[in-house]
Amino acid sequence: MDFSEALKALREGCRVTNRNWNGKEMYLAIQPTYDGGESSAQYIYIQLPKDHPTYPGVRVPWTPSQLDLMSEGWKICGPVVG
Repeated sequence: MDFSEALKALREGCRVTNRNWNGKEMYLAIQPTYDGGESSAQYIYIQLPKDHPTYPGVRVPWTPSQLDLMSEGWKICGPVVG
């Protein structure tokens, strides 16, 4: 699927990954909206794998590259968990 389809899946509460990424077990999800407060904005984050050599299991805001935006290697890898 292309990125527009992946973005739609993200908005529907799914996690997505890209088969072209080197790191396996990495995925994107949308940070849920919280009621009130300053942390109520949604953003897409990337979840790094637990065996990442430097940042195991870290979740960080994600900015797509042009390769990510143009890729047709996106796939749904399940619902957002916790």
